[in-house]
Amino acid sequence: MKWQNKGHEFDKLGEIFQKNKKILVLGENINSVCKIADKLQFVNLDNNVEKKVVNGIFLKLFKIFGTILTGSNVTIVVADDSDKIAGKLLKNNHFKKNINLFSEKDFFSRYLSIYALYAADKTYSESQCIIVTTLCTLNCKHCLNFNPYIKDKCHNDINEIKKSIDTYFKAFDRCGLFHLSGGETFMYQKCSELIRYIYDNYKEKIDELGASSNLVVKLSDELCQTLHDCNVVLFVDDYTDQIDDKKIALFNESFEKLKKFKVNCVINKGTELRWFSIFPPIKDDSLLNASDLTKKYDACGYRNSEIRNGYMNNCNYSGFAQRAGIIDQDYSEWYNLNTYTKDKKFELIEYRLGYSEKGYTDFCKYCNGYITINPDNFVPVGGQIDGTLSWNKENPLEIIYDKQGAEV
Repeated sequence: MKWQNKGHEFDKLGEIFQKNKKILVLGENINSVCKIADKLQFVNLDNNVEKKVVNGIFLKLFKIFGTILTGSNVTIVVADDSDKIAGKLLKNNHFKKNINLFSEKDFFSRYLSIYALYAADKTYSESQCIIVTTLCTLNCKHCLNFNPYIKDKCHNDINEIKKSIDTYFKAFDRCGLFHLSGGETFMYQKCSELIRYIYDNYKEKIDELGASSNLVVKLSDELCQTLHDCNVVLFVDDYTDQIDDKKIALFNESFEKLKKFKVNCVINKGTELRWFSIFPPIKDDSLLNASDLTKKYDACGYRNSEIRNGYMNNCNYSGFAQRAGIIDQDYSEWYNLNTYTKDKKFELIEYRLGYSEKGYTDFCKYCNGYITINPDNFVPVGGQIDGTLSWNKENPLEIIYDKQGAEV
């Protein structure tokens, strides 16, 4: 989205949130309702967050809470496992979707950032990624971080990483998921130190501290203990159906160790996943004009973000492509957190939610787009190659495979 009224793009909805500061969390399951309410505590400055379990008996809800459900001065968030509650509320003229009535998913992915800013003077981001290394124990041809295109893989300096994290949390009061990734995250030798640094300094600002790993790596006892102590959620990409026996044995050894240390793991089984192909391009959009590129970016709707060297982008795929040399590194597309001051909080949140000076990224010229506009372009998950890939920018549809460049 291209900035039209920088610093004021959300004023209309913001005024509604300022009026409807009270948040009512509804659901049929006490655990779901409490989880949502807990995540909202950072904006609960005047005990504005109420949680109600309604057990699906909607008529009782009206009788018990009376005028609170007239849509007056209240923002309602409904747990995603309680669709029928939202459906019934929408039949009431007092409620409008994504105005004063929100699903859990919609609220946390977009609207909480706006609510927090206007109703509580807080800055919130649903998620944030930081890359600690581009080294990896695998070499997936269709890696969504474009690792096979990186010729000079390296570990990032821990002091620079810490500095970027410090800079980020000077700007943001809260982050839903703060996520460490690679490459293979646990090839980073100072990973344990970094995780403890984030936990010790910023655990009160993070709902969930996460990390990704393919587990084809030897894990130290120190790292496993750190993952447990710091409540890290580990997203495990299980490619054991795509890799050789030696790597499978290493995966199994690492997984058993994680269980021993009671690390919280979320398993993404490769055979159950579907990768859509972001790159290489299936058509040449490099000659699209700025207006059409903005339309493509808006339709794509992908809003995950990476921080690096004190800068934040609004599409981490664009950042990955810059690191891989697919497009030129251009920090003018990124938001400079190093110069952030509190008076820029409105433009900060607008940028994080997709606004920018251009309205698109240079990678939009070559990216196939997120699944929203690229729903049928699937590729094999975890397929390995023993070389590197390069791209001929003069012929955007041409990919060059170089077996001699193998590092894995």
